[in-house]
Amino acid sequence: MAARLEERRTEIVNAVISRINEIPGTPNAVDPEYVEGLRVAASAAVDLWLGGIERADTSTLPLPVALHSQARLAARNGIRLGTVTRRYLAANIVLDRILSEEAEDAGLLGTETKKLRDGQAALLERLIGVVTDEYERELGSRPTSEEQRRAQKVRKLLAEEHVDTDDLRYEFNSFHVGVVARGAGAAEVAKGLASAWKCSILVVRQEEGIWAWLGTRDRPDLGKLDELISLRWPTCVPLSIGAPAKGIPGWRRTHRQASAAFHLALRSPGNFVRYSDEPLLASILQDDLALSSLRELYLDPLSDERDGGLELRLTLRTYLANGRNGASTSLALDVSRQTITNRLRKVEARIGRPLTECGTGLEVALRLEELGALGPFSANSLT
Repeated sequence: MAARLEERRTEIVNAVISRINEIPGTPNAVDPEYVEGLRVAASAAVDLWLGGIERADTSTLPLPVALHSQARLAARNGIRLGTVTRRYLAANIVLDRILSEEAEDAGLLGTETKKLRDGQAALLERLIGVVTDEYERELGSRPTSEEQRRAQKVRKLLAEEHVDTDDLRYEFNSFHVGVVARGAGAAEVAKGLASAWKCSILVVRQEEGIWAWLGTRDRPDLGKLDELISLRWPTCVPLSIGAPAKGIPGWRRTHRQASAAFHLALRSPGNFVRYSDEPLLASILQDDLALSSLRELYLDPLSDERDGGLELRLTLRTYLANGRNGASTSLALDVSRQTITNRLRKVEARIGRPLTECGTGLEVALRLEELGALGPFSANSLT
């Protein structure tokens, strides 16, 4: 039964994430690291659950570091402890249902199933206790410095609460370019960038990084900003920027765009991403329903091939990269034109739709897989 559950791991993780996201309580202004960490924590929790299935005694099973970290991030981002607890309980309901299904299919006796469920209940109780301790410890250790108060004020402003902005020393009626970055010295580099671009800057330090806004009286010249970033910004520090926007609504919008694009920056070579370059991908990366649906619609059907669909994926990527030209694809892969035609027909048969109707969705799914957003991806396996 443990082996069958392990085979369903991706499905189980997606089901848990989907249920977690149905529980309200996340503020509008939240650190991208918290959003990304929620997925990582859900995956770690499922691995912990799977580990508990194989043990008679779960009391010594080590709890993943990701769950400790996510509890601290929840406290820093203003997520209520009750919300955190409800999400664990909701996830447990999903896992308990799946466990009952598999136990029934495996023909386990009622006493055996009860023993498994009791072990998982004890593990959940222990986990919630540790998460609660981490959350409360983080709350107790939060500094009350001027910088922390500035960060709190910015969060309230992003959440559309009324706050006095005079002490922030930033002109909110100007044009803004939102910035999100992570890495040592990110705040100092951002300030140097603002100085070179001759604009004002508002910086708020976050866990291992910053939120920032570059402000200009006139509509900014992004070409000049790109040039300065290429010259001054360390390539080892992930950076994303939103589109220019004006006023308080624009200040909020460009930040949300930069936050969305930051998920791409964490996954992309070069680590610098403009939201305007790939707005669709940046937005989809924050939508768990879209991510799971794209995989189920376009990638999972190809995985039934003997090689897991690697050959079909390679053909599709080459075909799309060559403007959907069969002859160019044939030349690039050094196979016959008929072979390319046969592979594309097989793709259509697997997906159940002609490429002329689903090409865009398929292209997005393949791009997300390359970024590692839809599961493991190995470029070496395609060459």
